Amino acid sequence: MPSNNMKKRTLIGALLLVCLTLTAQKKDIKQVSIDALLTETQFSSDAPDDLEMVWWLPQVFWEVSFAQDETTTAADIQALKDMFADYELFAVVKGKIGYFGGITYTPLEEIQEILKITYNGQELAMTDMKDIPSDLINFLTIVQPMMSNMLGPMGENMHFIFMENNPTQAVLPINPIGNSPLEIELGTFKTGPDLPLGSLLEEKLCPKDQKMLSGKWTYCPFHGTELKAK
Repeated sequence: MPSNNMKKRTLIGALLLVCLTLTAQKKDIKQVSIDALLTETQFSSDAPDDLEMVWWLPQVFWEVSFAQDETTTAADIQALKDMFADYELFAVVKGKIGYFGGITYTPLEEIQEILKITYNGQELAMTDMKDIPSDLINFLTIVQPMMSNMLGPMGENMHFIFMENNPTQAVLPINPIGNSPLEIELGTFKTGPDLPLGSLLEEKLCPKDQKMLSGKWTYCPFHGTELKAK
Protein backbone atom coordinates (compact mmCIF):
# COMPACT_ATOMS: atom_id res chain seq x y z
CA MET A 1 0.00 0.00 0.00
CA PRO A 2 1.21 3.56 -0.66
CA SER A 3 2.89 5.27 2.27
CA ASN A 4 1.39 8.35 3.90
CA ASN A 5 4.21 10.48 2.45
CA MET A 6 3.46 9.19 -1.04
CA LYS A 7 -0.25 9.95 -0.57
CA LYS A 8 0.62 13.47 0.60
CA ARG A 9 2.85 14.08 -2.43
CA THR A 10 0.12 12.83 -4.77
CA LEU A 11 -2.45 15.09 -3.11
CA ILE A 12 -0.15 18.11 -3.22
CA GLY A 13 0.57 17.46 -6.91
CA ALA A 14 -3.13 17.24 -7.70
CA LEU A 15 -3.81 20.49 -5.82
CA LEU A 16 -1.03 22.28 -7.70
CA LEU A 17 -2.54 21.19 -11.03
CA VAL A 18 -5.94 22.47 -9.95
CA CYS A 19 -4.44 25.78 -8.88
CA LEU A 20 -2.66 26.13 -12.22
CA THR A 21 -5.91 25.57 -14.11
CA LEU A 22 -7.88 27.98 -11.94
CA THR A 23 -5.37 30.81 -12.27
CA ALA A 24 -4.81 30.49 -16.02
CA GLN A 25 -6.90 32.72 -18.28
CA LYS A 26 -7.76 31.72 -21.82
CA LYS A 27 -6.50 34.10 -24.48
CA ASP A 28 -8.81 35.70 -27.03
CA ILE A 29 -8.74 33.30 -29.99
CA LYS A 30 -7.84 36.17 -32.35
CA GLN A 31 -4.76 36.98 -30.28
CA VAL A 32 -3.28 33.47 -30.33
CA SER A 33 -0.02 33.12 -32.24
CA ILE A 34 -0.38 30.37 -34.82
CA ASP A 35 3.41 29.92 -34.86
CA ALA A 36 3.46 29.39 -31.09
CA LEU A 37 0.56 26.97 -31.33
CA LEU A 38 2.35 25.01 -34.06
CA THR A 39 5.48 24.79 -31.93
CA GLU A 40 3.49 23.21 -29.10
CA THR A 41 1.64 20.70 -31.26
CA GLN A 42 4.32 19.44 -33.67
CA PHE A 43 6.73 16.76 -32.49
CA SER A 44 9.82 15.38 -34.22
CA SER A 45 12.23 12.70 -33.08
CA ASP A 46 15.97 13.33 -32.93
CA ALA A 47 16.89 9.91 -34.34
CA PRO A 48 19.73 10.60 -36.82
CA ASP A 49 18.60 8.19 -39.53
CA ASP A 50 14.83 8.50 -39.14
CA LEU A 51 12.31 11.12 -40.13
CA GLU A 52 9.52 10.92 -37.58
CA MET A 53 6.99 13.69 -37.11
CA VAL A 54 3.58 13.75 -35.46
CA TRP A 55 1.40 16.85 -35.64
CA TRP A 56 -1.60 17.07 -33.37
CA LEU A 57 -4.23 19.26 -35.04
CA PRO A 58 -6.65 20.11 -32.23
CA GLN A 59 -9.96 21.72 -32.99
CA VAL A 60 -8.64 24.99 -31.62
CA PHE A 61 -5.96 25.11 -34.34
CA TRP A 62 -8.65 25.43 -36.98
CA GLU A 63 -10.59 27.89 -34.82
CA VAL A 64 -7.52 30.10 -34.52
CA SER A 65 -6.79 29.88 -38.24
CA PHE A 66 -10.38 30.69 -39.20
CA ALA A 67 -10.89 33.40 -36.56
CA GLN A 68 -7.88 35.35 -37.85
CA ASP A 69 -9.33 35.33 -41.37
CA GLU A 70 -11.63 38.35 -41.70
CA THR A 71 -13.77 36.57 -44.30
CA THR A 72 -14.72 33.82 -41.83
CA THR A 73 -18.08 34.10 -40.07
CA ALA A 74 -19.17 32.84 -36.66
CA ALA A 75 -21.33 30.29 -38.48
CA ASP A 76 -18.24 28.98 -40.30
CA ILE A 77 -16.39 28.47 -37.03
CA GLN A 78 -19.37 26.75 -35.42
CA ALA A 79 -19.72 24.42 -38.40
CA LEU A 80 -16.04 23.55 -38.05
CA LYS A 81 -16.44 22.81 -34.32
CA ASP A 82 -19.45 20.61 -35.01
CA MET A 83 -17.56 18.73 -37.71
CA PHE A 84 -14.62 17.88 -35.41
CA ALA A 85 -16.74 17.34 -32.28
CA ASP A 86 -16.21 13.56 -32.09
CA TYR A 87 -12.70 13.33 -33.54
CA GLU A 88 -9.08 14.28 -32.96
CA LEU A 89 -6.84 14.68 -35.99
CA PHE A 90 -3.15 13.76 -36.20
CA ALA A 91 -0.84 14.19 -39.18
CA VAL A 92 2.00 11.66 -39.28
CA VAL A 93 5.02 11.25 -41.50
CA LYS A 94 7.75 8.64 -41.06
CA GLY A 95 10.67 7.60 -43.17
CA LYS A 96 14.19 6.23 -43.24
CA ILE A 97 16.95 8.63 -44.28
CA GLY A 98 19.51 7.11 -46.65
CA TYR A 99 23.26 7.62 -46.77
CA PHE A 100 22.96 10.43 -49.34
CA GLY A 101 19.91 12.04 -47.76
CA GLY A 102 17.18 10.32 -49.74
CA ILE A 103 14.10 9.39 -47.73
CA THR A 104 12.14 6.15 -48.03
CA TYR A 105 8.72 6.94 -46.62
CA THR A 106 6.66 4.54 -44.52
CA PRO A 107 3.21 3.71 -45.98
CA LEU A 108 0.00 4.48 -44.09
CA GLU A 109 -0.72 0.84 -43.27
CA GLU A 110 2.57 0.46 -41.40
CA ILE A 111 2.10 3.77 -39.57
CA GLN A 112 -1.34 2.69 -38.41
CA GLU A 113 0.15 -0.44 -36.87
CA ILE A 114 2.65 1.46 -34.69
CA LEU A 115 0.72 4.65 -33.84
CA LYS A 116 -0.80 4.80 -30.37
CA ILE A 117 -2.53 7.82 -28.84
CA THR A 118 -3.48 7.85 -25.17
CA TYR A 119 -5.44 10.62 -23.47
CA ASN A 120 -6.16 10.77 -19.77
CA GLY A 121 -5.01 7.16 -19.46
CA GLN A 122 -7.38 5.90 -22.16
CA GLU A 123 -6.08 4.63 -25.50
CA LEU A 124 -7.99 6.22 -28.37
CA ALA A 125 -9.40 4.22 -31.26
CA MET A 126 -8.28 4.81 -34.83
CA THR A 127 -11.21 5.76 -37.04
CA ASP A 128 -11.73 3.70 -40.18
CA MET A 129 -11.68 6.02 -43.19
CA LYS A 130 -14.96 4.58 -44.45
CA ASP A 131 -16.64 5.74 -41.22
CA ILE A 132 -15.46 9.34 -41.42
CA PRO A 133 -18.24 11.82 -42.30
CA SER A 134 -18.17 13.12 -45.86
CA ASP A 135 -17.65 16.72 -44.73
CA LEU A 136 -14.41 15.74 -43.01
CA ILE A 137 -13.26 13.81 -46.08
CA ASN A 138 -13.93 16.89 -48.22
CA PHE A 139 -12.04 19.01 -45.70
CA LEU A 140 -9.00 16.73 -46.03
CA THR A 141 -9.08 16.90 -49.82
CA ILE A 142 -8.51 20.64 -49.39
CA VAL A 143 -5.82 20.36 -46.70
CA GLN A 144 -3.67 17.60 -48.19
CA PRO A 145 -2.71 19.45 -51.41
CA MET A 146 -1.79 22.45 -49.26
CA MET A 147 0.63 20.27 -47.29
CA SER A 148 2.15 18.97 -50.51
CA ASN A 149 2.65 22.49 -51.84
CA MET A 150 4.25 23.71 -48.59
CA LEU A 151 6.38 20.68 -47.71
CA GLY A 152 7.03 18.94 -51.02
CA PRO A 153 7.63 15.15 -50.82
CA MET A 154 7.28 15.20 -47.04
CA GLY A 155 3.84 16.78 -47.37
CA GLU A 156 2.87 14.27 -50.03
CA ASN A 157 3.74 11.45 -47.63
CA MET A 158 2.03 13.00 -44.61
CA HIS A 159 -0.88 10.84 -43.49
CA PHE A 160 -3.91 12.27 -41.72
CA ILE A 161 -5.34 9.96 -39.09
CA PHE A 162 -8.55 10.51 -37.14
CA MET A 163 -8.88 9.19 -33.60
CA GLU A 164 -12.10 8.70 -31.68
CA ASN A 165 -13.25 7.52 -28.26
CA ASN A 166 -12.52 3.95 -27.30
CA PRO A 167 -15.91 2.20 -26.88
CA THR A 168 -15.07 1.40 -23.26
CA GLN A 169 -14.70 5.01 -22.10
CA ALA A 170 -15.42 8.46 -23.54
CA VAL A 171 -12.60 10.96 -22.88
CA LEU A 172 -12.75 13.20 -25.96
CA PRO A 173 -12.52 15.99 -26.83
CA ILE A 174 -8.96 16.64 -25.72
CA ASN A 175 -8.90 19.80 -23.64
CA PRO A 176 -5.91 21.88 -24.82
CA ILE A 177 -6.00 24.07 -21.70
CA GLY A 178 -6.55 21.16 -19.31
CA ASN A 179 -4.02 19.07 -17.42
CA SER A 180 -4.91 15.53 -18.51
CA PRO A 181 -1.89 13.89 -20.18
CA LEU A 182 -1.82 13.30 -23.95
CA GLU A 183 0.74 10.66 -24.91
CA ILE A 184 1.80 9.85 -28.46
CA GLU A 185 3.74 6.77 -29.54
CA LEU A 186 5.01 6.12 -33.05
CA GLY A 187 6.90 2.88 -32.60
CA THR A 188 9.82 3.69 -30.30
CA PHE A 189 9.29 7.45 -30.69
CA LYS A 190 7.35 8.64 -27.64
CA THR A 191 6.26 12.23 -27.25
CA GLY A 192 3.33 14.50 -26.48
CA PRO A 193 2.41 18.08 -25.60
CA ASP A 194 2.94 19.66 -22.21
CA LEU A 195 -0.68 20.53 -21.45
CA PRO A 196 -2.10 23.07 -21.03
CA LEU A 197 -0.90 24.77 -24.22
CA GLY A 198 0.74 28.03 -23.18
CA SER A 199 -0.02 29.68 -26.53
CA LEU A 200 -3.74 29.62 -25.65
CA LEU A 201 -3.32 31.30 -22.26
CA GLU A 202 -2.91 34.95 -21.34
CA GLU A 203 0.63 35.75 -20.28
CA LYS A 204 1.23 36.69 -16.63
CA LEU A 205 3.30 39.49 -15.15
CA CYS A 206 6.26 38.98 -12.86
CA PRO A 207 6.03 41.80 -10.30
CA LYS A 208 9.78 41.58 -9.71
CA ASP A 209 11.03 42.59 -13.16
CA GLN A 210 7.74 43.41 -14.93
CA LYS A 211 8.30 40.73 -17.58
CA MET A 212 5.45 38.77 -19.14
CA LEU A 213 5.78 35.01 -18.71
CA SER A 214 3.86 31.90 -19.68
CA GLY A 215 0.26 31.81 -18.51
CA LYS A 216 0.86 28.17 -17.53
CA TRP A 217 2.98 29.24 -14.60
CA THR A 218 1.72 30.30 -11.19
CA TYR A 219 5.14 31.46 -9.94
CA CYS A 220 8.09 33.09 -11.69
CA PRO A 221 10.76 30.40 -12.24
CA PHE A 222 13.51 33.04 -11.84
CA HIS A 223 12.38 34.93 -8.74
CA GLY A 224 9.85 32.63 -7.09
CA THR A 225 7.31 35.44 -6.91
CA GLU A 226 3.64 34.79 -7.64
CA LEU A 227 2.72 35.88 -11.15
CA LYS A 228 -0.10 38.34 -11.70
CA ALA A 229 -2.82 38.10 -14.33
CA LYS A 230 -2.87 40.88 -16.92
